Amino acid sequence: MIEFVRNKSGSGTELKVGKGPNATRLHAHECWSLGLVRSGATRTEIGHRSFRLTAGEFIAIPARIPHLCTPESPDRFGFYVLYLDQALLTLHDKVFDHVRVGGTDEQTLLRLGRSLANHTPATDIRQEIGMLSKVLAGDGEPMVEGYTPVPPPWDEGDLSESNPAGANRYKAYRRSVKLYGLGPHAIKQNMRIEKAKQMLGKGLSVADTAAACGYYDQSHFVKTFRMYTGIPPLQYK
Repeated sequence: MIEFVRNKSGSGTELKVGKGPNATRLHAHECWSLGLVRSGATRTEIGHRSFRLTAGEFIAIPARIPHLCTPESPDRFGFYVLYLDQALLTLHDKVFDHVRVGGTDEQTLLRLGRSLANHTPATDIRQEIGMLSKVLAGDGEPMVEGYTPVPPPWDEGDLSESNPAGANRYKAYRRSVKLYGLGPHAIKQNMRIEKAKQMLGKGLSVADTAAACGYYDQSHFVKTFRMYTGIPPLQYK
């Protein structure tokens, strides 16, 4: 069972709490995210680094940094994930610009997450962001060696597959991996899934979302969405 709490002001803030399977493909989000293990354990891969996280430990990941979490026992794995706008956080504190791993009190983070997910445009959330910053700075160690924090926004021009096969295509692939940590095809899939999540969150049907995101076969869309998010699109709505 997975619970979603989405901010209705359109800020992109989302809280996900639940138990069960995760994404099975290396992926990235257009927003900052913080994942906390509530039960069980998981192996999280970022770049060439791998972390084992157990109950009470978290990992904070800036926007567009590719990662993959693989629970050791999916049936026993409980998690909490908070998604927040990267630009909003960076305005407050640079601590949000790096991957950080640490441990903290689950209930503190859960209260902060629910408060942020339920804020309105008129709400001053500087206090909550300040508290979150203190959690990261006090309880988390930064992981910055060998990895560029906050890769640049995904650029459609960099992802063109119009190059002929051979050396030019391989050169484009290497450039994409160097810039973004993912190849052109993987980035395009991530962009489509991120767009689909936005549309589903606004109440669009699975069929309309699939078509709008370029999936002409709804079953292919459902399969791909599950690989990149861990859940079927109908459950995300």
